[in-house]
Amino acid sequence: MNNLRILFLPVVLLVTLSLRAQVTFSDLTYTEVLTLAKKENKLVFLDFRADWCKPCIDMEQTTFLDTSLGNLLNTNCISLKVDVDQLSSRDLRNKYAINSYPTMLLIDPMNEKVQLRMIGFKTAKILMGDINMVLDFRNETEENNNVSSGK
Repeated sequence: MNNLRILFLPVVLLVTLSLRAQVTFSDLTYTEVLTLAKKENKLVFLDFRADWCKPCIDMEQTTFLDTSLGNLLNTNCISLKVDVDQLSSRDLRNKYAINSYPTMLLIDPMNEKVQLRMIGFKTAKILMGDINMVLDFRNETEENNNVSSGK
């Protein structure tokens, strides 16, 4: 019995690590994601996609499975897939003027303003470069605000 546990443990760890490596998309609503992102001091990553969209599917099968991208987004963002064919996505599509797919947005949850808009297929490397640029600017701005306020 102990031998079985010893053999089973590495398999569980491997599966757990591989699941963490990819981008984790939330099952929450947009409003719930905003609330959680505010609480955790994270940005919101929105992926506007459709089942009929070949570049969307390609990104799901490649880009969003990338370990480095997964770590970056899971650490700094709450990610949400928005299925553009669902009636419930209409208000969000209109709010952010989405008319091409895939479209990915980084949103500041405090004011719901777009920090970054990316349209079309992106590799993990390109996506990470763009996201890191926003994160670096955000961190620099926070540091400057802390220095100005004497924190």
